[in-house]
Amino acid sequence: KEVELFFIQIGREIHNAKSAYVSNGELIVVLQNDDRASYEHYQNLIRRRVNKQGHEVLLKNIQSVHFKVEDKLVTVRVNGNQQHAFERKFALLGERDG
Repeated sequence: KEVELFFIQIGREIHNAKSAYVSNGELIVVLQNDDRASYEHYQNLIRRRVNKQGHEVLLKNIQSVHFKVEDKLVTVRVNGNQQHAFERKFALLGERDG
């Protein structure tokens, strides 16, 4: 499924990130090289941009996406066009103390 591939891709990036936060409905993932990858709902799709540049389509035909960051846990909920909802939680493993 396309949704599963999306979750695999975003999960890898979250797991390896320095940190993550939500700003104006977008998930911002701070990468190890300090670049910022943003995931956002755009028209009927989810797109990924790095440092506000480019436009990579990750998932089509969605109604909405919701991101939540609590401590080191990121929740991603996708609502599809056919009333289907998918939700996954990812741990921020890349954060290092010291």
